[in-house]
Amino acid sequence: MFRIDSKFMQILTKAAQMMWINLLTLFLCIPVITAGAAFTAMNYLLLQILRDKEGNITKSYFASFRQNFRHATILWLGMLLTYGLMIAGIITARNLPASQADIYRIVLIVFLVVVTAVVLYIFPLLSHFENTPKQTVKNAIILMILNYGKTLEMLLLWGGLGYFAVKFFERIVPVIAVFCFTLPAMLSLIILNPLFKKLEEEHVAGGQETSENDSSDIIIEEK
Repeated sequence: MFRIDSKFMQILTKAAQMMWINLLTLFLCIPVITAGAAFTAMNYLLLQILRDKEGNITKSYFASFRQNFRHATILWLGMLLTYGLMIAGIITARNLPASQADIYRIVLIVFLVVVTAVVLYIFPLLSHFENTPKQTVKNAIILMILNYGKTLEMLLLWGGLGYFAVKFFERIVPVIAVFCFTLPAMLSLIILNPLFKKLEEEHVAGGQETSENDSSDIIIEEK
């Protein structure tokens, strides 16, 4: 079991790598403005680990961080603004008449879920495919809609893990500290990996990439 090439040791190695990536991501999220590039680098490394292609974790992490910093920061700031406006809207709904406030909140919550669904695709796409921020968002929206089954799986995954973390916070603080970002992100990438492989195969086959429903609106270039 403790042979260096055993399955058990490989799992331990990947867990240790995920812990280190999580710590790097936590550290680089502290300035807030760098969080987008940190999440992108995290997704890049986790996909490499999932595919058994990881090399020097720290070096590859910061290489991806630097490469994607500009686009990731643009997207991250856009996300913060969008979420800020939606949360402000939900709070200010208290000033409306009761019937209108309920409808207003429901609309904003639905929009919040849709935006979150798009965000779940954005950083994995940005980490693995070369595109402008605008095209990345467009690809994320298309993939979110056409692959609604995967989208629902990821929303339930993140929502379930978030609920579990809040409910049992005191009991699992150590786990949250070392896997708060990398565990849900890795599980999301397990869901997305088959789709990404399909996009890569179609890219190699020639020209524009398509989703599972063969949409020519999706344009990617593998990094």
